[in-house]
Parts: sequence; C-alpha cells; structure tokens
Amino acid sequence: MIYHPRDRFRCKNSGIIQGKLLFFLLAIGILSLLFYFLYKPSTSVVSPIPQKDMFSFLLPIFSRKKNPDELKKKIIEAIGTTIPEYSVMVKDLKNDFSIDMNANTIFTGASVNKLPILGTLYYLAQK
Repeated sequence: MIYHPRDRFRCKNSGIIQGKLLFFLLAIGILSLLFYFLYKPSTSVVSPIPQKDMFSFLLPIFSRKKNPDELKKKIIEAIGTTIPEYSVMVKDLKNDFSIDMNANTIFTGASVNKLPILGTLYYLAQK
C-alpha cells in the first residue's frame, strides 16, 4: 500500500459529511427559490387592497359559504338607527350578488369626505 502525506488529514467519513452538507445547501436553495416564486417581494404600488399572500390558495378550502341575509343583518346592526345618514353597497364581482341600502341617496360632501379617508388608508397601507 502506498502512503500519501495528505491521507493523514482525511477523515474516514468525509464523503458522508460532504454529502450531507451538499444536501443541506441544496435544500436551502430550493426552499429559498420556492419562497421567492410563491411570495414575491411587494411592488411599489400602494393600494388599500391587500396583496395575495403565499397561503391564499388554502382560503377556499377552509372558508364556508356566506349567507347574504346574515351580512345584511350585520350591516344593519353596525349602522343601527342612523340608516338615513349612510349609504352602503356591497357587490361581489365574481357572482351576481349585491346588497345596497340607500344606494340612490345623494349625500352632499361625500367626495370631500373620501379624501381624508383614502389618504389615511394609503398611509396605513404603507406602514
């Protein structure tokens, strides 16, 4: 048997250790790529509508069908006795479902009131 000077520094299990290290680095690389493609960094667009998160595909599995009458009752409970002062409209763009209360009532100053509300929403969305 020929003795080589570098053999004394070589560990018997170096192949196993190198294999485990390669597997670990490969797993981290695959997970980071998967995370990047599923959850892309947010863009510079500021919107009050939330971006889709990486678990949004699970939402239809765990959600139950909503009852429109229950939604209308909750809106009336929230508004209470001040119904003539508010106008509420809910429209589902995926279905033909819509609820409106005082939808045809014209309120003075409604557009002026929207500006600080939208400004606050955009400000909070940036935080």
